[in-house]
Amino acid sequence: MKTHVSELYIAEDSVIAGGQKVAIPRSITLGKVVIALMIFIVGLLAARWAHRLARRVRSLWFPKKHQTADASAKVFATIVAILFLLVAMASVRIPWTVFAFMGGALAIGVGFGAQTLINNFISGVILLCERSIRVGDIVEVDDQRGKIVRVGFRNSLVSRGDGIEVLVPNSQFLEKKVVNWTLSNDLVRYAVSVGVVYGASLAKVTELIAQAAGEHPHVIKDPAPDVLLEDFGDNALVFSLQFWIRLGPGVDGGTVRSDLRHRIHALFDQAGIRIAFPQRDIRLDTIRPLEIKVMNSPVARSAENHRSRTSRLLHTHGGLKNRTVGELP
Repeated sequence: MKTHVSELYIAEDSVIAGGQKVAIPRSITLGKVVIALMIFIVGLLAARWAHRLARRVRSLWFPKKHQTADASAKVFATIVAILFLLVAMASVRIPWTVFAFMGGALAIGVGFGAQTLINNFISGVILLCERSIRVGDIVEVDDQRGKIVRVGFRNSLVSRGDGIEVLVPNSQFLEKKVVNWTLSNDLVRYAVSVGVVYGASLAKVTELIAQAAGEHPHVIKDPAPDVLLEDFGDNALVFSLQFWIRLGPGVDGGTVRSDLRHRIHALFDQAGIRIAFPQRDIRLDTIRPLEIKVMNSPVARSAENHRSRTSRLLHTHGGLKNRTVGELP
């Protein structure tokens, strides 16, 4: 049997003829590989176009469920890519047994560093199927908190509150502890603390804090906000405002808390209620006179230097005088 120059590999394909299994050799040539790759590339382009089309159609049907539209579009694009792969293999009559040889090479590649890539890919498929992480969710993973912008097959894009976008590998969403603030619902409870001076009217303070919460448009009325007297502090009566907000594209918990603090300060100022600050009482024992020393001042250093020079001169003069008297007969 002659071997052509363009033959890359000869695979055996088995068929059933007359009730018996017959092995038929099929050659894998360079031309077949090129044709199969061209068909598969066309399939990838078609899958990309199908992803955009499916996402657009799904968004028109369900405009409020953009997470479902994105996940459905990706699953549809994956199916289209797999179908084109099957068509590419069947059109050039490449048997599937060729993957038995390729499987050994793939296993060696996995052993040398493809574990992370395959792990992230499988994790991305799991996330798309079980939908524990969806586009638009606010998550906190590995000290990174932000909104999910895109869930890919290898990594996901998280947009933080400061505008920085972080690429998080999909495996981290399955291997680490992840806080999903909007998994089952988008209601989140926050708290704002404030301390007032002793002697202030507790009822008036509670009323003003509740008024500030009731005036804010993003504070949920049901469940209603709670105003609690948290503690009798060293320098203040500590109150805590606990409230619920519904997180969304234009609602941020930090901004809402800042607005409430501004409003509480304005209401306290109008009612004459002072916000407490740390104070300390100092008691001095005045039974005996207090000794006051000025340390490290220019005047003190100058006086000290003058006293030191005078003492050295007197000491030197006294030594000379004693030595002169001792030498007399």
